[in-house]
Amino acid sequence: MLGKSSVRPLLFISLGLFMVACRGAAETPVSFTDTPIPPTSTETFTPEPATQTPTLPADTPMPTIKFTAIDTLPPTPSPTSTELPAGYRIVPDVVGMHYLDARHVLYGAGFTFLYSDVFDLDQPFGTILEQYPTAGTAVKTGETIFLYRAFQAPGMWVGEKCRQLLITTMSGRLLFGVYLHEGDVYEIKTDFRYGWTSIYDYRMVLLDEFDNKEEEHMVFIPEWTAWYVLSLGPYEVGQSDLDKYPDGVPSGCLWVYLIEE
Repeated sequence: MLGKSSVRPLLFISLGLFMVACRGAAETPVSFTDTPIPPTSTETFTPEPATQTPTLPADTPMPTIKFTAIDTLPPTPSPTSTELPAGYRIVPDVVGMHYLDARHVLYGAGFTFLYSDVFDLDQPFGTILEQYPTAGTAVKTGETIFLYRAFQAPGMWVGEKCRQLLITTMSGRLLFGVYLHEGDVYEIKTDFRYGWTSIYDYRMVLLDEFDNKEEEHMVFIPEWTAWYVLSLGPYEVGQSDLDKYPDGVPSGCLWVYLIEE
């Protein structure tokens, strides 16, 4: 075991060696390298550029823009032709034609016809005003087409004045138009000696009449205000009478009186 006297020299020797080592370290230069500190990882925000309309060169044609409709209407179905049953044909349109032309068209289409006269002051005589069945209807070949033919007649006045009757053909009727008011009471009188005196509505539907050989007047009350047709006849005269009276055979008078209540 060492004594205190031997330990002390060892302590000084160790201290001296430690000082020598420190001096050598102090004389050796220490070099430092500037190492950049990496930046802290952060999210970077890049603003989106504002939308700008591209500018086309002057010689560049403008593009064509096509619009597509969202709601579109369904296509209209095209009519399909259907064959008619055997023995049927389509009725032609003859309204507006003269009845002689209408007759030619209907006969050519395989139909027959009947017509009824309608008193009309606006349409020329013989014009077809209506037809039944209507144009475009499929009808069996040979069926009858009903036509309404316009006719005009000289006007008849209401009052004390006589309407002079003249016969200009060997047979026929004398027709006159007269405008009567609903609810008024009229007396229709004549000394015409042929056939009947009849009153019709404008479609020649018979409303009343009397035999000229048995009576000379009748009382008529219209159900509506309108034009009516007075018909006298039928009549028959000889050619000798027509030759004797070139302007018409005098045949009496026709009166229409308004009876005062």
